[in-house]
Amino acid sequence: MSIAKKAVHGIAWVTLTALLIRIFETIAQLVLARLLDPADFGLIAIGLLAINTMSIFRDMGFGAALIHRKEDPDYIAANTSFILIPIFATILLVIAYFSAPYMAVFFDNSEVSPIIRVLALTFLISSFGTVPSILLEKELEFKKKVIPETLPRLGYAIVAILFAFYGYGVWSLVYGQITSAVLTTALIWIVSDWRPHLMFDKNVTKELFKYGKHILGASIIIFLITNVDDALVGRVLGIEELGFYTLAYTISNLPATQITHLIGRVMFPTYSKLQHDIDKLKSIYLKSITFISMLSIPTSIGILLIAPSFITFILGEKWTPAIPALQILCFYGLFRSIAATSGSLFQAIGKPIVLMKTSIMQLVLMLLLFPVFYRYGITGISVAVTIPLFIITLLQLHIITTVLKISLNDIASILAFNFSSAFFMVIWFVVADSVLLSTLNEKPIIKMSSLIITSVVIYFLSIYILNKKSLEELKTMFKSI
Repeated sequence: MSIAKKAVHGIAWVTLTALLIRIFETIAQLVLARLLDPADFGLIAIGLLAINTMSIFRDMGFGAALIHRKEDPDYIAANTSFILIPIFATILLVIAYFSAPYMAVFFDNSEVSPIIRVLALTFLISSFGTVPSILLEKELEFKKKVIPETLPRLGYAIVAILFAFYGYGVWSLVYGQITSAVLTTALIWIVSDWRPHLMFDKNVTKELFKYGKHILGASIIIFLITNVDDALVGRVLGIEELGFYTLAYTISNLPATQITHLIGRVMFPTYSKLQHDIDKLKSIYLKSITFISMLSIPTSIGILLIAPSFITFILGEKWTPAIPALQILCFYGLFRSIAATSGSLFQAIGKPIVLMKTSIMQLVLMLLLFPVFYRYGITGISVAVTIPLFIITLLQLHIITTVLKISLNDIASILAFNFSSAFFMVIWFVVADSVLLSTLNEKPIIKMSSLIITSVVIYFLSIYILNKKSLEELKTMFKSI
């Protein structure tokens, strides 16, 4: 099977996995919400925040380095990583254990300390499954990862619900997390053919660190980028405003989190396999940005258009202050979606330092704009995070045209076709909303559903008319699934 076909298969299996996980998580959340108190979810959120912060250092960028590495004779790099990653995890476990009381003081809640200490066990448990999981991704064997990634979520749901039913409170959620980590690691070893050997190479270690340090640096900066705005809003504007902003950010970033992230998992190992073949790399990249923009552009613009109705009639009037921020952040979600196509490519061709440097630039621009815009509330903060990302997206696309030796017009024409199709979708939405479906004003849910369905049809009909060639290429690719 060709690399392109394996990539398409990978996207399909990753999408299926994400769908199953979302189903399990939604059902579990609904049941647990009935059995537990809001305070229990608050405690686990604080615990996971501490753990997720430290997890940036979980593999020190070795996972990405293994995928990028073109050849690994006798699995020397894999075996070396298998020795080092549990060592990193043990260090994190010790740090978490001794820092937990201080985190409890910071959050002014003594219950946080034991929760963080127990959750930190997931560092060590998961570390033993990291290398075989990465090797499956490297070979685009995403089909084999469906069970190891979905069954643990079901295990989490069962364990958490059972313990919650018997009155264990927040600890039911903690035990669910531990169960998920154990099942994930165990199932990865069942589906993986790779088995480790006691093998360590100092030179390989240096190579992995040399590449991984840039991935780690970029991860830290990206973590700051995606969290510094929340910190500012919560600290300066208050918890209620943070609630509005978090909702707006989550919904507006659906194109980046639900489309680009899924495809990015597949494209990084795909690009890595083609890193020395510029012509194929160029072809796959252009197809990737075509497909991602074809989905992200209408999704972002659609969210912007439907936001007032969705917020008012689905979430309730109390959430209406989030609407302006949500509509501005729709552009942030779109730019982030397109920019993510660059990140995977920079990692694959051995230039993660580009990703780190551009991320630093984005963070600096955000920090410079925050003092100017925070006086306008969460709407101003939304502008302050969107402008830097727009600038960095253009910069990254320019760098890619240089690396792949393609014209910026090639990328611009792809985006222009999809924006043109979205323009017709907007025209239809405005006309249908104000004229054609005015009789459904008393039935907002039916009207909103009709607008969404017909707008999607108009968009893809416009794509078919304006850019039939790209649509046919993508259709041909997916026939191989």
